[in-house]
Amino acid sequence: MESFMFAKPFNYHFLILLTAIFMSVGLNIEFFSKLSTITTPSTLALTMLFMIFLFSLALELLSYIWSVKIVCAFFITLSSVSSYFISVLHIGITPDIIQSTLNTNLSEAQSFLNPHLFLYLLATCIFPLFLLYKLKLKRTKLSYALLTKLFCVGIYLVGSYGLWFGVVGKDLVLQLRPLSSLITPISPIRSSILLYNAKAKASMSYQHIALDAKLKDSRKRILVLVIGESVRSENLNDYPRELMPKFKPQSVSFKDFSSCGVITAISVPCMLTSYTHSTYTNRYLSDYIDNILDITQRVGIATYWLDNNSGSSKACIGGLCDRLKEKYYFDGLDGVMFEKLKELLAHTTQSSFFILHTYGSHGPDYFNRYPKEFEIHKPTCQTSALNQCSSEEIINSYDNSILYTDSLLEQTIAWLKGMQDFEVSLWFISDHGESLGEGGNYMHGGLPYSLSPSTQTKVASLMWFGDRQSYLSLKAKENTPLSQDYVFHSILGYFGITTKDYDKKLDLLKQGE
Repeated sequence: MESFMFAKPFNYHFLILLTAIFMSVGLNIEFFSKLSTITTPSTLALTMLFMIFLFSLALELLSYIWSVKIVCAFFITLSSVSSYFISVLHIGITPDIIQSTLNTNLSEAQSFLNPHLFLYLLATCIFPLFLLYKLKLKRTKLSYALLTKLFCVGIYLVGSYGLWFGVVGKDLVLQLRPLSSLITPISPIRSSILLYNAKAKASMSYQHIALDAKLKDSRKRILVLVIGESVRSENLNDYPRELMPKFKPQSVSFKDFSSCGVITAISVPCMLTSYTHSTYTNRYLSDYIDNILDITQRVGIATYWLDNNSGSSKACIGGLCDRLKEKYYFDGLDGVMFEKLKELLAHTTQSSFFILHTYGSHGPDYFNRYPKEFEIHKPTCQTSALNQCSSEEIINSYDNSILYTDSLLEQTIAWLKGMQDFEVSLWFISDHGESLGEGGNYMHGGLPYSLSPSTQTKVASLMWFGDRQSYLSLKAKENTPLSQDYVFHSILGYFGITTKDYDKKLDLLKQGE
């Protein structure tokens, strides 16, 4: 026997109001929790009422009796999924997060799957959708339906307008700006629109640069550029634990090294093009200009892209390797990719540039980034639901992933030392940093760069040289403020590539000469 709730026809305007209340109150807990720390209880309550009126108005304008279930289902699903990442992982929904989501491969997506996610979606999405499906809607005459629609729209419009100018207003909006990425479903919709607009604005003619590039000498050189994932400077420099005990003592570690962005999709294309943090104003710019790989390949340097970060998608970030002849993709632990590097080095006879895009310390499942024998620091966090683990467990898992990277870098140095006929160097740079729960933040990319904590913007950058003199000249710069702006021009300088597009001031090896 059906319950009274499902047996009795339901007025769809009441359904809209209930949906708006559920989205406003039930799926924006993190937003109102943060808001409560900067405003009064009365303003908090009226802001909540404003949001209910605003969402109700939007749902009324977007639906009618025959479409209301579909519209409500869409917004409940969008809000539920968004609120999981906002409430559980404390990640705001920004254009960067939308970009990262679009770049996510299958294995990366699987890393977010855990029992907590399923329980959360069951309570906030699946169960409400089941109720929505079971509800019977009351049908009325067209004239009455239109009058009711106009009445509801009018009430919500007047209420929203009055609360906006009477309570919310410009001053509160300015206060709320840092919290805007926490509001569902507004933040995912707004961020998607901003991302689309950014892509549209970036559409331009392709720009070839360094067409005059040439090698100034015939010396044979090898550079292995290892792009780390989520390795923050804080855990390598002045840290109680030594997380790179094998690689760091042999290298120069830059302690104040800033990233170009706080997501991979910005940092990696930015550092491998001639753009800088201040000029890389659109995340799609790298698709329309030659990058360092194009230039090294053009002058006759064998250039290889090895990627364990793109997984099964087999598409390099930002179109960086689209024109490259040699590219290899992997989907597993980084060690497999380094074995391929060993194989390629064994057959190297000319100047070569190897770029390894690692999976490194990618969260939230840090425990999956290293083999069992590297589980040195215990206890560890054995789930991707980071809020279910203690701070100690999260940090231990993260630190173990860096220890594994250290062993791979040490192996690479050993291989390079065997290349007697070459000048050899290894440069490890992380794409961005990582938050491990500090200030309630996890992972990266949930805030604009200007608001992101230093744990996300200060990254690991270490250089090793077969040439002792190069090591000594850079050792003096360990504490100098540097950034990924230096990568492009330093690589040009290392290989001895001359071009009008080279900037000596941004070459670490030549800076100060």
